[in-house]
Amino acid sequence: MPLKVYIHSFRAMGTTFTLGTLSDETEAYWAWRRLLWARIKVHLWERRFSRFRGDSELTRLNLAVKPRRVSHVMYGLLRYAVRAHQISGGLFDVTVLPSLEAAGYLGARPAGSIGSPAFWRGTDRYGHSKPPRILPNKRVQLGGTRIDLGGLAKGWAADVLVRRLSAAGGAFVDAGGDIAMTGTPPGHRGWLVEIEGLPGREPIAVLRLSNVGVATSSVLKRRWIKDGAWAHHIIDPRTGLPARSDLLSATVVAPRALAAEWAAKAVLIAGSLGGMAMAQAWGLAAIGLKQDRTIVKNESFCELEATSRP
Repeated sequence: MPLKVYIHSFRAMGTTFTLGTLSDETEAYWAWRRLLWARIKVHLWERRFSRFRGDSELTRLNLAVKPRRVSHVMYGLLRYAVRAHQISGGLFDVTVLPSLEAAGYLGARPAGSIGSPAFWRGTDRYGHSKPPRILPNKRVQLGGTRIDLGGLAKGWAADVLVRRLSAAGGAFVDAGGDIAMTGTPPGHRGWLVEIEGLPGREPIAVLRLSNVGVATSSVLKRRWIKDGAWAHHIIDPRTGLPARSDLLSATVVAPRALAAEWAAKAVLIAGSLGGMAMAQAWGLAAIGLKQDRTIVKNESFCELEATSRP
């Protein structure tokens, strides 16, 4: 029998998850079982990684003064975060939580009227140059700072789920813009991916992709007015302030959604010239929308686009 795509969406981790798994109609029961299992896992991970929950493992780690033993999952993700910090030259940094809060991002929804003038001066940890210390025996020391794993946890979750959902040969997971995919839908060369530009406008690129991860970092969605000026959630670790970049958004295609997530953020902060060059040096395809509404792409993206058009 022909394969069918079974799709399920739900809210978790402050965003919308959309999952798809391929199965024929005789196996529909098991397809829905896989999707339900994935939903349960995401809610369990939210309890572990959310900075907005007082009972989460991340909150307990952020409150710890001494080195703390963490779960195997948390330990692995933090090791990866430290590696991404090194590769990006510090542009990707999970220790920007104090700056996020100073900017008004205190809850699941930013509060522009909350905060202090310290937002405009930067925080007391100017530069956020020290990543978490990864110690033996699954112990981690934050050294007085606090971390936010929101975007990284979503990319990791997308990668884990897509492997489990691909029992019949194909699946996709969209974790609020962090997308992982395997296999191909019936009758197509890959999954349809529309790279969003300005909200409500035509996408800046449309591709058919398979067995990759895609992530977009943007200043257009989580933004608010702070002291009479626009603020957003992409913090530049070099200043402790919302990034002042000539890019409104940056999208990266990588082998995994986890890699695409941190790379897209680093590209956005670096700007169109430096960011596209960095992604090219890392062997990743990148596209960005500039403040002047022009589109910029690196060589790897142009090559990918030439072979992946719908």
